[in-house]
Amino acid sequence: MEKHETKIDGRKKRSACTRKAILESAKSVFLEKGYTGTTFKDISSRAGIGYGTVYIHFKDKEELLQNLVDDVMTKIGKVVYINYSPSRYADVREIVYNQIYSVLKLARENRHVFQIIWDALGHSKVTRSYWDDIFNRFIERTIEDLHYSQEHHLARPLQTKIIAKGIVYMIREFLWDIVWERENDIEQISENLFELYTGGVYQTTE
Repeated sequence: MEKHETKIDGRKKRSACTRKAILESAKSVFLEKGYTGTTFKDISSRAGIGYGTVYIHFKDKEELLQNLVDDVMTKIGKVVYINYSPSRYADVREIVYNQIYSVLKLARENRHVFQIIWDALGHSKVTRSYWDDIFNRFIERTIEDLHYSQEHHLARPLQTKIIAKGIVYMIREFLWDIVWERENDIEQISENLFELYTGGVYQTTE
């Protein structure tokens, strides 16, 4: 029984390594040839594996790209989907500033993946829908955080959906500025976005 389990574990590890190699190769080829110019044959050649092996792990380029997106967005999600329970404005400042800064920092650290996403957004409806859904979930979470702040008399009674869309859209636009190196000072961007957001929404006096 133990020998059988060892064989299964070995196959799982090999499969995970192959999958990782495919994703790394895909990232490299996407950057070189663009989303539309990349084929599974290109990816398999770069990974040094059989052409059919790529199809075992991914049904098409869109699914492969979604996995690259998920890897980055999982990191961002850990910043966004935190326990939001501030008791005073100083807590809000620490939480929200760190969220904005961390998202932009991750954009800078994963610039190449976001450049691939940008390219794919112009060609793939599935990718655009997937991308929009990610940010719609960010908006919904921001709405929840604003409701909490209003219920605890930290934020003004404004329309939470409009405010949430505003801050998420601003962060998303600056994310692209960071990705394409039109902006680099994420500390200044984070500070100003934070002040713009909280100055109009939160009760800033203790």
